[in-house]
Amino acid sequence: MSDDEADTDTEVEIEYDGDPVERPELANTSNDVPLTPADVADAIEARLPGALAAVGGVIHRIDPDRGAVPLARPAELFGWLAGEFKVRWSRKGMSREEFHAALRDVVPRYAWTWDRPHYPPVPGCLYTGPAVAPRETGAIARIVAQFAPAGRTDARLIEAMIMTLAWGGSPGSRPAFLVTTAPGAAADRGGTGVGKTTLAEMVARAFGGYIPLRPGRADRVTTCLLSPEAAQKRCVVWDNARGAHLADEVME
Repeated sequence: MSDDEADTDTEVEIEYDGDPVERPELANTSNDVPLTPADVADAIEARLPGALAAVGGVIHRIDPDRGAVPLARPAELFGWLAGEFKVRWSRKGMSREEFHAALRDVVPRYAWTWDRPHYPPVPGCLYTGPAVAPRETGAIARIVAQFAPAGRTDARLIEAMIMTLAWGGSPGSRPAFLVTTAPGAAADRGGTGVGKTTLAEMVARAFGGYIPLRPGRADRVTTCLLSPEAAQKRCVVWDNARGAHLADEVME
């Protein structure tokens, strides 16, 4: 059965807390006159304000708990719509595929999405998490106190590392941070076990996690950075980087 043949005139009611709630109708025609994609998008917006957006050219629904959920195929879009509306789609109007393709141009468009804020906000970014007003809480100082910076300058650099991940600066303007031990520190263990990796990982997890990279895996760097899992990561943790690794072409 095709999408057009799947139209139904059966009215369905969904019960919420025992009370039947009739869903409004969503159609691609009005009195047998075809509606435009903008018309249908306006009807969705009227019932579900801010529910749809295009992120990176892909339609997403904005879920209060899950953030931006991609609806990359017409079936995914109409599966979601069927839970919110009585969808009546006629052959006299645009097809479901045509509506899905055109919807990208009539809903708000963004380059990417984050569930955590930037300060200041990054232009073209859709933020799905709650807005947090900046205020002094002492939380960063408490995080730094859990480690053992070699001096006041190092403590301030750790603070800067944390704040950099929240900074809404332009791409390419954020510095990289090299976490080392002070000369002669933990010499009996070669500087291992003092918390360098733990510091980097703990800071990154506060902002959604990190992309782990390892020296000697240059062939996988591009693959990792462009993977779907990396899309929501603000940080790359390059562990065990020593000597020649720091001058590596991939590092640059």
